Amino acid sequence: YSPGESATDKQEGAGLVYPAALGKSEKKRGWRTVQWLFEDANLDGLNFSLLYQREGDALWHTLAQDLQSNIYAWDSTQMEDGVYRLKVQASDRPTVPEPQALTAEKISDAFVIDNTAPQISFSPGASGRQILCRIQDSGNLIDSIEYSLNAQGWKKIYPQDGICDSRQESIAVMIPESFAGSVQLGVKAGDAAGNFQVAHTKVQVGR
Repeated sequence: YSPGESATDKQEGAGLVYPAALGKSEKKRGWRTVQWLFEDANLDGLNFSLLYQREGDALWHTLAQDLQSNIYAWDSTQMEDGVYRLKVQASDRPTVPEPQALTAEKISDAFVIDNTAPQISFSPGASGRQILCRIQDSGNLIDSIEYSLNAQGWKKIYPQDGICDSRQESIAVMIPESFAGSVQLGVKAGDAAGNFQVAHTKVQVGR
């Protein structure tokens, strides 16, 4: 966008790229990056400020100031889970004196910050060798579930409805006849935001 627009101009969405996780080679849990496009016909030097607003809040909060680059990364684990928007403000004040200096701003589309892992709970199944497990996530879809018995390696398991496609899934783990006595069951679940939770329970089974 162009700082040549008046200071009261506000255009939502265009020019502000959806905040996403860092690239695979740089990926760190909870880190997000945003990049925006801009132009200045006068080729003035620009600086940028970045603000954020959580859905339901009235105020905008400063995330970064006096940026010289049009890309910024931050650790979103510092922020409460929820739906957010970013606002980028551009100014040519570094090279244009007041009162000729101009500013412009744009607001991003809404995006979700979710750094909370799924919750896992256990309950008895239809037989002594069956354990039911319920997995819930408050912010994203469950996208992977694995289990292990006595630390003998993780095995992928599908929900009882056949597919991971919701924020709440259930699995049924059947302990094979080859296991007897006290068996340690581990369940690992991940959500679409890359958060993982591991939970364990002990099951007493006969021969």
